[in-house]
Amino acid sequence: MIMLLFFSLFLLMFLLPFLPGIRELVQPQDSSPLHINMNYSKDPRYFGKSFRSILDKRLATVDLQSDMQTVKLSKKEAVLFSANLTVPEDSRINYVLYVTDNFVSRERCIFEKEIYTGGKATVGDECEIRALAADARVSLGNKTNVIRWVDSEEDITTGDECDLGWSISCQKKLRIGSGSKFRRLFGMPVLTCKQDGDGYLPGHYTDIQDIGDTAFKTDSEWLIVPPSTKLNKVIIATQNLLIKYGCILKGDIKTYGNLIVEEGVRITGNVFAEKDVAIAAGTRILGNIFSQGTITIASQTKIGRSGMIKSAVSRKEIVLGRGVSIFGYVLAGKKGRAS
Repeated sequence: MIMLLFFSLFLLMFLLPFLPGIRELVQPQDSSPLHINMNYSKDPRYFGKSFRSILDKRLATVDLQSDMQTVKLSKKEAVLFSANLTVPEDSRINYVLYVTDNFVSRERCIFEKEIYTGGKATVGDECEIRALAADARVSLGNKTNVIRWVDSEEDITTGDECDLGWSISCQKKLRIGSGSKFRRLFGMPVLTCKQDGDGYLPGHYTDIQDIGDTAFKTDSEWLIVPPSTKLNKVIIATQNLLIKYGCILKGDIKTYGNLIVEEGVRITGNVFAEKDVAIAAGTRILGNIFSQGTITIASQTKIGRSGMIKSAVSRKEIVLGRGVSIFGYVLAGKKGRAS
């Protein structure tokens, strides 16, 4: 009898942690999907705005006419105040710069501390910048190395082969030079450089030969949407998804595999992929793109539209071709690069 009592107590203690789960399986209280607000986003210009806010608070009682002062920002920092400032080539600056008008850096300069300018910022080739906030246009020279972030209230233009650090953001156009690396971009829009022939857009196709070219095809690996298909429904593929050229799809797209989008496709909804996404030239996507893999976007592709903030988000890598336009965020989990 005592053994039976001990066994019953042991069994009760063993099952006790599982009782809530068993009850949920028998009588589900939360069987509907979680609601996700797709319009929610963090402030893409958080770094620049926070830096300006710190300066406004800490410098409210400081004489901005003095050259060099020690100011308590997040900690005590040496700050150089200047109306206009031009830094000679090969300089190394280890103090904060506060420039009320325009800032110019010649080639191969290293800035170990933050820079603020109330006017334009022009950075020469092969410079290294910790962080830069500007109230007007920013121009970064070729092979600029950004350690943390750059933010502008207007446009930003980068040279070729830059390392753009953790975040590059601006209120207006962000132009990225060829061969540049990045993690986070924000602009309205983000633009990659163009080359000869970038005015080309795919036209009408006439290579449909038989009924097989116009049929939906599916097997264990691929779902294929035939050329020039017009569809007003959501597409969900449990395998890889291939969207042939010239399709017009007025709905969201979800695939649990890879996604290949051929030339000249138009998608008005959002795109979700559990693996890699490859988007061919001349594609137009009005919604967001989310991928657990790599996103490759070919030339003359546009994501989003003016006045609407959209995202291209990859957990791994993002590769942008020439002449690409993205209105909003570009977020690469590991790395991003412009061709």
